[in-house]
Amino acid sequence: MPGAVSVLDAFDAFVIFKLVLVTGLTLWSAIAALNNVVAFGASSWAIGRTLDMSPLREAPAIEIPLLRRAMHAKGWSVLALLVLIALQFTATVCLGWGGIQLAGAIGVGAAHATHAAIAWATLGLSALSAAWLMMMIGGLWFGYWIRQEGLQLTHMMLLTLTIAAGAVLRM
Repeated sequence: MPGAVSVLDAFDAFVIFKLVLVTGLTLWSAIAALNNVVAFGASSWAIGRTLDMSPLREAPAIEIPLLRRAMHAKGWSVLALLVLIALQFTATVCLGWGGIQLAGAIGVGAAHATHAAIAWATLGLSALSAAWLMMMIGGLWFGYWIRQEGLQLTHMMLLTLTIAAGAVLRM
């Protein structure tokens, strides 16, 4: 029947969708890691503002007991950024390798051809999830929901996107 989509075509179409998703997240993670390396000073400064709870001290200052948690040592923000970059780099490599394997599965027509690709991409998503959770947990500890609610919502949305991508990959 002309124009009918076969099972193979539907399988390939979904593999292509997964490939686009994984490729996009690979590029996003690579750019995020690159930006953090190139603008290392600015990124560590931004993390340091959260760690030393500077936004809570800005007018009007919010005097709460949580301020005792403030960390003023620059080394902590540098360490946090290095961990973040490592997670982003790991995500880039794993997602990229998964994407390469997904590209190789197009036209093969068998679900088993995508298993390794999905496993690698899921490892990449695990690294991204770890990054978002590190930011969310650290931010919660240092009270970022009080004055940096947009940042908290961004981290939550990134985690939600990562979870949704994981669900799509497992379909």
